Amino acid sequence: MLAKPYVRSLSKKSQMDNMSMSKPTVLIPSHLESKRLPAKALSLIGGVPMVIRCAQQATLAGLETYVCSDSAEILETCKQHRIDSISTPSFSTGTDRCAWAAEGLNHDRFIILQGDEPLIGVEAIEIFAQAVAGLNTIDVLILNGLSLISDLAGSDHNNVKASINRENDILYLSRLPIFSEVTSCTKNTETNPIACKNLGRDSVSCVKQLGLYGCSLSSLKEFRRLPESPLEKRESIEMLRWIVNNRRLKGILLDTPGISVDTANDLAEACQWLASHEAVRSLSPSSQTSYGRDSDAVHHTLADLNML
Repeated sequence: MLAKPYVRSLSKKSQMDNMSMSKPTVLIPSHLESKRLPAKALSLIGGVPMVIRCAQQATLAGLETYVCSDSAEILETCKQHRIDSISTPSFSTGTDRCAWAAEGLNHDRFIILQGDEPLIGVEAIEIFAQAVAGLNTIDVLILNGLSLISDLAGSDHNNVKASINRENDILYLSRLPIFSEVTSCTKNTETNPIACKNLGRDSVSCVKQLGLYGCSLSSLKEFRRLPESPLEKRESIEMLRWIVNNRRLKGILLDTPGISVDTANDLAEACQWLASHEAVRSLSPSSQTSYGRDSDAVHHTLADLNML
């Protein structure tokens, strides 16, 4: 059993100040048994393994970052690239894996960045982190990054689409084409500071669910406590477990390319996008030291986490 984290006694005002200033910790779930693209976590993009690029982007955003995996090969790759890692058991979903790892860390807010999201950039992570940092740690709520995609991309069953209301609550998720009314209000709320540059007026659009979640430790524990739902298994969308149990999933619309890597075609498209966009700096092996930590990376086991 994991040891309970020590929490210093604070006044109510100090607790609120601490909650509002607390930076979330990034957890990146990763495994090798990908059905559609075997070993995709270690596929090269921008000159580095995909899971490493995801971790480097989060590190560049100024956030403490851990890759969570049951793969010795992935953990060794993290060590070589000076990325902190946590050794976990095998899990059916990345969120369950991260929830297990989070219970061994003395942190109260977390971002889960899926290891197949190499094009979620530093600015998007920073803004998403600001929203997560503002969460009340006792609220049962998960934030989920979203991106506008074309109707053609919306017809691809590999892209999970979200149906959202005008309060940005995610009502349903599906691999089938579904649409949402995307309004000026939706794009420019306090929790949605990035306006989508290519959408100048209200419209009906395809909205993609990104592999980017944010919540408190208590919400992560709640997610792991809930049983896998038949609908979650049928659609292969883990956040449906949260929705069908009447928990709130709130969308954060981000100005980021909606290219997640699930197939070989996705990988080629992501590599092409990196090569053709000067605004996205390609991370090469020769530049790793400038993005990594000054100290050696730490590989954590369960025993290590109980000592933190």
